[in-house]
Amino acid sequence: MKHGVMAVLLTSVLLFGTASVGADELGQAMRTILAAQKPVVITIRLSQKQKMTIPESGTQENESMNEVTGTVIDPSGLVVTSLSATDPSALMQQMMGGQDDPGFKIEVELTRVVLLLEDGKEVDAQVVLRDKDLDLAFLRPTTVLEKPLASLDLAKSAKPEQFDPLILPKKLGKVANRAYSAAVARVEAIIEKPRSLYVLGMQEVSPGTPAFLATGECAGIAVVRSIAPTDDSDGGYYGNQDPNVAIVVLPGVDVLEIAKQAPAKAAEAPQPAAAPAATPEPAAPVSVVIPNSPQGAKS
Repeated sequence: MKHGVMAVLLTSVLLFGTASVGADELGQAMRTILAAQKPVVITIRLSQKQKMTIPESGTQENESMNEVTGTVIDPSGLVVTSLSATDPSALMQQMMGGQDDPGFKIEVELTRVVLLLEDGKEVDAQVVLRDKDLDLAFLRPTTVLEKPLASLDLAKSAKPEQFDPLILPKKLGKVANRAYSAAVARVEAIIEKPRSLYVLGMQEVSPGTPAFLATGECAGIAVVRSIAPTDDSDGGYYGNQDPNVAIVVLPGVDVLEIAKQAPAKAAEAPQPAAAPAATPEPAAPVSVVIPNSPQGAKS
């Protein structure tokens, strides 16, 4: 009996000891990756005007300010994030059943975009390229930066295996003093066609964040993949998840290929038209007295 109890205790110690070592190794990998990569993760502040039209209920308008995560992918300040994060109108309309009622419409207008840099500076930016199919938005500062930014080299992308853990650095909100953090999500599935996508769980993953293997190699950028509900899928939820929406990691090389289409600089703000030049009034005639002329004649 004693030998049986000792065997159970020894097995428990070995199992929990192994789990602890694994957890410690993952924790150390997270700390190492966060220390190395946090300069490339920034907060994007979005000022938005939203308009929602509901049949028989009229139109509702409001303004809001949101913060999302972005990844710097070029020293000039080119930033990539999730298009759904900057403009959720298509995703919201799809999830709220807009496909069934053509009168239902959601519009989102960006009125201002600000990049919150690591040194505390705030830089105005513009969305310079959108890819709705891949849920990508690329932003550039509206003015040339004083110095280059730390950036992520997407050309050096690695391919995770199914069930590998991915580490996704992010910045918390103002309530947490914008401290750096990271989420861990396993690759639950791999989509091979029409392009490679690594499907993650929905837990605490912020679209727009970079994803790294525990080795420190970059796998890509987290984005939202969504499809319209079909006749056999009414958009119902299961396990607190929408079956028509998933968080996936788009390989870095694919993101880089789209980024090549981004303009080299943000569009310049239109300048106010110059006021028309005033038409000069004709000068008044000048009287000149010619000396020694008879009776001071005027000319």
